[in-house]
Amino acid sequence: MKKNKFFILLIVTVTLFGCTKTDNVPPAPATQSQWTVDGKTYFGDTTYYDSSSKSGQYFKSYDADSNIIYIYFSAIPTVNRNYTPISLIAGLNTTYCYFISSRYNNNSNVTYESLGTGGTVSATILNGKVYVSFSNVIMLNNLSGVITTISGELIQQ
Repeated sequence: MKKNKFFILLIVTVTLFGCTKTDNVPPAPATQSQWTVDGKTYFGDTTYYDSSSKSGQYFKSYDADSNIIYIYFSAIPTVNRNYTPISLIAGLNTTYCYFISSRYNNNSNVTYESLGTGGTVSATILNGKVYVSFSNVIMLNNLSGVITTISGELIQQ
């Protein structure tokens, strides 16, 4: 009788405490490009990679109001990789990227460029598309001297 009680107690204990489920599945990426700069969020209606530009290869995303973000790379990302934001487009190589963000404010164009002093950038290849996520990339408005950050995600269409 003691053996039966012991086995029942063992089964109850294992059932209650021995099994747990964890979700190790990463969250699904966003379905639309978006970025936040200087506290304002924009949603890209069009996002594409341009490798034919004379000024370099870049991801470009823009909305209906012509608010734009460019992320320059030395070549289109083909593997999952982290990048370091830099301040000069001329310094691009396989591990660096360069940001420009332009927005319209009171009928004037406000442009920010990456300062090269912080932030995280990663490219992920999923189903043949490039997803670039970035966080707290430090940006400088060269005209006003205002420093801010940019964060978001660009999704190749």
